[in-house]
Amino acid sequence: MDLILDRTNWKFGKHDINILLLSAVWKGFSLPLMWTLLPHSGASDQRTREALVERFLTACPECQVRCLLADREFIGEHWFGFLDRHNIAPCIRLPARATIGHGMPVWAVFKKLQPGEVRGWHRQTLIYGVHLRVAATTNATGEVLYLAYRGHVGSNLRRYAQRWQAENLHAAPKTRGFNLEDTGLTQAQRVSTLLTVVSVAFIWACLTGELRAATVGVTYKKHGHRAVSVFRQGLDYLQDVLLHPSPSSWRTLATLMPHSGGSSGNALLRQLREASFKGDQS
Repeated sequence: MDLILDRTNWKFGKHDINILLLSAVWKGFSLPLMWTLLPHSGASDQRTREALVERFLTACPECQVRCLLADREFIGEHWFGFLDRHNIAPCIRLPARATIGHGMPVWAVFKKLQPGEVRGWHRQTLIYGVHLRVAATTNATGEVLYLAYRGHVGSNLRRYAQRWQAENLHAAPKTRGFNLEDTGLTQAQRVSTLLTVVSVAFIWACLTGELRAATVGVTYKKHGHRAVSVFRQGLDYLQDVLLHPSPSSWRTLATLMPHSGGSSGNALLRQLREASFKGDQS
């Protein structure tokens, strides 16, 4: 399992809510797992991130975390050491000022990159107190990505690209489905409870969309992208079933609902739900 750690600021009524969110990569989406509502604006501190990841590891001990994807906001010796102790490989973007080896800034190591060029440091080096590999690449606009990782550069660049799936997650509850920002809730615990309900609905819609795509097929536009996303396809179908009740629609709905049996997926969902309610999300 690949995890994504990201921070987003949502506007609930007239109040800004700063959310540190842990999600899992799944077929072009990031599925929300756990979160912490930060009592301040701006970046999270290292201990807050560690507490969030520890909650997940405690609630889901059977889950094997392959790596954690994160932007350049999520750096620091204490944080990188925490990931190393838990055997979680980082795939984290570095700021240009980050130093490697004996104190050389990463921007100075990877000078004069050509558009599309990928250049890796020839050996592991010390990054925030942990021995990792580092590579750099640049896009057509000249923006440079400095990446700290373990393993092969190609697979980690492809893996890091999945971090952008977090944007799908942020957009779906806000403007592309649930209009979450229309709520008048501002108290942290109530907002967290609402996020729990919406997260379950979001995952249910994605899973339903995947089932519908396998059943009725997928329509693609000329540029090769889906005409309708997995999330939207599932959400629209669930809404149609719920808004037009009938014996057949209830039977259909029953087949799409999680059962209380012993599948690992249902067990994971129950564990995440319980941990979300019990955890410290203030």
